[in-house]
Amino acid sequence: MENPKRIEYPIFKEYLNSMPPPIEDEVSATVTYKGYAPLGTRITDAKWHIQRITKANAVIPQGVIITEFAGGSDKFEFVWANRTALSYSR
Repeated sequence: MENPKRIEYPIFKEYLNSMPPPIEDEVSATVTYKGYAPLGTRITDAKWHIQRITKANAVIPQGVIITEFAGGSDKFEFVWANRTALSYSR
């Protein structure tokens, strides 16, 4: 059943559809980085939105997945090549 109160944001949807799929780097069984940037962006350009996804480990319970953002920000201002050295928060 479709929600009749659902709001569509066509400009945002169009922007997301114009982005290429993210680059994903699975550095371990529990940590994956995802990087989003416009086409033509080099990995050394400060134009990336980077997420760190952490799955269950010694601190995080089984079944819990935590998504954190580089610099605690939703901005496209980070360097993909530096992803493992950045600070992440929600």
